[in-house]
Amino acid sequence: MAVSGGGGGALTLLASETIPSSVSEYILPITFSADYSLYRIVILNLTPASTSNTHIELYASDDGSNWFTGAYDYGYGLNHIVSTGTYYNATNKIKFTSNALSKSGVLCTDITVYEPTAPQYTRLAAQTIHQDNSGNQEATLVHGVVKKTTGISQLKLVTTHAPFAGGMVKVYGMP
Repeated sequence: MAVSGGGGGALTLLASETIPSSVSEYILPITFSADYSLYRIVILNLTPASTSNTHIELYASDDGSNWFTGAYDYGYGLNHIVSTGTYYNATNKIKFTSNALSKSGVLCTDITVYEPTAPQYTRLAAQTIHQDNSGNQEATLVHGVVKKTTGISQLKLVTTHAPFAGGMVKVYGMP
């Protein structure tokens, strides 16, 4: 991945920060703008504080305050590489794991967000690698859409059943 200070189609580092521990919701450190048509969000070594059927979910907002949680606000599919290809489709969020996280394992994911400020559905794709509660290393491909035609300004990660124990996020943009 080529990274530069700006221009020319290369990715530009826009934000980098540590994900705090003891929180169950984390707003990603970027407000999307029309300056970039593609964003890459890299999350490294994200861990839950305990093992209790914890999953990682993604929510979007068009103003940074109101988060879309309606029954038809999202569509997504998971291609679970370790299993037989189980397909999930929960329409009030996007899940990044098909099985619960292990406290001793870490989650790493690379999320690509396409044209989030455009007045059309926002598309995203992610590759997530994590250890599940059974100790299996899993790789999951996620493809999703935020079904709003207003564009989105922010994303947040939410854990179910246990808060985060920490991690790192880096956000890149490409014009």
